[in-house]
Amino acid sequence: MTRRTACIAALLFCACRRDSGSPGETRLGPPPHGPVTRLVTLAPSLTELAIVLGAGDRVVGVTRFDDAPAVSGAVRVGGYSDPSPETIIRLAPDLVVCQPSPGNRGAVQLVADAGIPVQVLPLSTLADVLAAVHALGKLLGREDAARALIDDIAAARTRAREAAARRGTAVGAVLLVGVEPLVAAGPGSFGAELLADAGARNVIEPSAAPFPRLSPEHLMALDPRVVLMAPSPDRTLAGLPLQIRPRAVLLRSQGLARPGPGIVEALRELTEILDAVAARRETPP
Repeated sequence: MTRRTACIAALLFCACRRDSGSPGETRLGPPPHGPVTRLVTLAPSLTELAIVLGAGDRVVGVTRFDDAPAVSGAVRVGGYSDPSPETIIRLAPDLVVCQPSPGNRGAVQLVADAGIPVQVLPLSTLADVLAAVHALGKLLGREDAARALIDDIAAARTRAREAAARRGTAVGAVLLVGVEPLVAAGPGSFGAELLADAGARNVIEPSAAPFPRLSPEHLMALDPRVVLMAPSPDRTLAGLPLQIRPRAVLLRSQGLARPGPGIVEALRELTEILDAVAARRETPP
């Protein structure tokens, strides 16, 4: 793709029609023609949403980062930021769903220009996630399942807040979504909202970006009681300062890194960890 084509695609992406149903929700290309039976998802979070909504058998294309067993037979169409338009078009999907990203703008616009419906669903905040659940449920004809998931997430947030109230003192914490380099969940990010629900005090400065990079020295100066690390196949403690490693906990749940149905399990795990830290005055093993 030439630089001129990429620029045009980016402008088209920004100027495309916004669906009035959900703030930030964007449709590219034509609306879906009839029931959606062939779905391509361009983010693991969206794949997991489709599965939980009961439409996992409709997913024909996913990214190379998807690891859900339910879509192990789906075609890999590239990455989150570099999907292959040619591969997606060959799959002839009824609908493509993706998160907005500067890296995928040109590719998804080419898919839409080929006459394939594309729905862009932001997942930056909890409000975005709930809007995406509602929108995807409607698109897939799984509205009852979407309402049930929204209710489950609301109940999980209520339980987490009640546990935080019983705990009393907020535990100073940092959530790392990257280790090399160190990248934290800062103010306004999805992960920071979950920390607040669970009763953690995010030690990242309020003036920081949503995903600030930290030096090892900066992390040490923040002095968190617990360092929460989003799960990853190659995630180790090697990128952390030696003094911080005893405070680190590698999370089991993907819910803090993948904004979707994993929110429920993520809040449960966060509550367990923070309860243990507050009770023992140390990081749990």
